[in-house]
Amino acid sequence: MKYLIIILFLLAGCIDDSIIKPGENTAFLYMRDGDNKSSGTSFAISEDLWVTAAHVVDKGVGSIQLKDGWYDIEIVYFDKDVDLAFFKISDYIVQDYIPLCGGVALGQPVEAFVVDLDFKLDSDNGVVTVVRKKEDNWATKLIKTSIDGDFGWSGGPMLTYDIPQERTCAIGMTVAGKNQALPYLEAIRASDIERMK
Repeated sequence: MKYLIIILFLLAGCIDDSIIKPGENTAFLYMRDGDNKSSGTSFAISEDLWVTAAHVVDKGVGSIQLKDGWYDIEIVYFDKDVDLAFFKISDYIVQDYIPLCGGVALGQPVEAFVVDLDFKLDSDNGVVTVVRKKEDNWATKLIKTSIDGDFGWSGGPMLTYDIPQERTCAIGMTVAGKNQALPYLEAIRASDIERMK
């Protein structure tokens, strides 16, 4: 048991959060529909495809704040049951997008991220505590973590270190926390995001 704790501690130190580039591949997302507004985080998973939580973008017209200004987004996939949405930004190519990675294990170190309007990046570390099926969509599994997140974390990347690939990558996308009255963050698995893109 002592050796397992040491290995997990070393793996947590391997997560390279420098792959998160606020305003370039991870950004603040703002949605509006009349007087109704919502906001959250989003991140690029390819040169031209971004992902966020569906409950962030279900308020109508949206914009994303990147380093060189605000851009309108085009939602290309929306699934409220899974709480997943993909969008594109016209004529914008992401050079250093965040790669998705596969396997999830209990005790696996993770780090979740959120970006605000001033490109301020906040993060918190924890471990995977449970992998469970989503009640209203049994094909999708959620990663429950020990991370205590707050409002605005939805849609943000959850990173881990992929040992076989020797790289940092997104193990999932945050979909729930205190905004759903949970004392911890949950994320949709990267493998489910990959399957639906």
